[in-house]
Amino acid sequence: MQRRELLKLIAAEPLAGAAGRLIAAPAAEGARLLVVFLRGAYDCTSLLVPTASDFYYASRPNIAIARPGQPGGALPLDGNWGLHPALAQSVMPLFQQKQASFIAFAGTDDLTRSHFETQDSIELGQALDKRRDYRSGFLNRLAGVLGAGPVTDVSPIAFTDQLPISMRGSAKAANMALAG
Repeated sequence: MQRRELLKLIAAEPLAGAAGRLIAAPAAEGARLLVVFLRGAYDCTSLLVPTASDFYYASRPNIAIARPGQPGGALPLDGNWGLHPALAQSVMPLFQQKQASFIAFAGTDDLTRSHFETQDSIELGQALDKRRDYRSGFLNRLAGVLGAGPVTDVSPIAFTDQLPISMRGSAKAANMALAG
């Protein structure tokens, strides 16, 4: 079985808990990981549309993205999911070239109902039942494991006004504000 097929299988069974696990790919020449953390008005069911769900359409009668094939309809990814039509020229080609993928129902067990607490939980990547260490974000720990440093090819960089929580830690990470 190829890794891609295994990932499809895992993504198809999110309630089994497998979708939340990271499966490491073998090192590849020039491979890069891009993490886009959207804050604020991002609505996951408008980006990744559950087109096979009657519940989605019943519970969002005025804001649901239409089914594929209808005017303004979602771009079909498979029989159950679609992509927002505004992403036809940007993300859809990446999906078609197997350079982008989606894992539905991936998330956190943070039940605080606080937008800010949940963001911190995701960026820290730490167990919720322990004291949080705001000096250690999950991407910085990953960079440390992968060997971030001046001699290696691992060069973490953030493009924000200030270094995000996920990049805080002992591995050196550059930061560049996009507005500047």
